[in-house]
Amino acid sequence: MSAEAAPSQAPAHQKKSHRKHKDKSEKHRSKKRRHDDEQPTTEFSTTDETPFHIQTTSLYLPLTPIAQSDPIAGLCAEHLSPLILTYYPPLSGVLLSYANIRLSETPFPRTNRDPSLPILAKAIDEYAATFIWLTADFLILRPEKGVWIEGWVNLHNESHLGLIYLNFISASIPCAQLPASWKWVSGRSRKGKKVPDDGEGEGYWVDGSGEKVEGMIRFRIKESNMQAKTDEERGFITITGTLLDDEERES
Repeated sequence: MSAEAAPSQAPAHQKKSHRKHKDKSEKHRSKKRRHDDEQPTTEFSTTDETPFHIQTTSLYLPLTPIAQSDPIAGLCAEHLSPLILTYYPPLSGVLLSYANIRLSETPFPRTNRDPSLPILAKAIDEYAATFIWLTADFLILRPEKGVWIEGWVNLHNESHLGLIYLNFISASIPCAQLPASWKWVSGRSRKGKKVPDDGEGEGYWVDGSGEKVEGMIRFRIKESNMQAKTDEERGFITITGTLLDDEERES
């Protein structure tokens, strides 16, 4: 890993260019180029039948001096690993894992590049950190409307059925989105019976056969809410589901 001196420019995670004596058309092209450079470069490999997506993305990241001896490990520890199981807007989903890390001087490194050649990071004025492109294959969870998923029932409420998806995402199915044959059995309606100590005192949902709804349930995503990670909050994602088909929901 080596570094090269770069012309003076403002520090940023993304690449910018500055020139003097531009005409109007050149300035317009430069503004568009700077805007494009500020966005992570991405390639997708996905289908509409699953919430899981493989996404190849290049990110322009600062490399601290202490990580110069092992840049890949340093960049992963500082920039990628803290994002796991959080919603990351540049990837438009929740980061589950990453693999195939490679560094380069430009987005999406050439596969035919001579591996013996050094990869140059960019040094900016007196700033200690250098900047370099990191490209990786990211496994992304993107819960889109209409996709079928499975969740474990963990809450019975008269207004909704609560579930856990992938053991860490909260999901709920409102009572209006449950099948018409499902009924709410109130704990108070069981006359002459002692209220059990198994969490069913307030009631529970039963299906069309009269069996208590429990275990794993397959449902369709109606909508999702994703909040990005901040300094104060880890970020979260919630899912609202439905068990009705299109005709039942329209009726």
